[in-house]
Amino acid sequence: MSKMQQIASEKAQQTLFSLANVLAGVLTLFGTGPLYTATRGWVYEFAVNHYGYSMADFITLVWGGLCAAFIFFGARMGLYALIGLGIATAIARFAV
Repeated sequence: MSKMQQIASEKAQQTLFSLANVLAGVLTLFGTGPLYTATRGWVYEFAVNHYGYSMADFITLVWGGLCAAFIFFGARMGLYALIGLGIATAIARFAV
């Protein structure tokens, strides 16, 4: 592989990763609220039972951040793989 092809390949990887980041951000925006709302009550009760009322609000707040992180990083990983697989499939299909 020539130096120019290597640079082009690296730029394509960076672009693919950037696209996955943007789409993961959008999914995080729309997914964090429903996930947090669905699990907030359970997390609060768990925190009260195990750590007391003084820590329950803080733990629930941290849970909100963890929900966002889970959705973002999971979506980024999945989208990066799916977009890369889609591009590879398109190249293989139309390269003949």
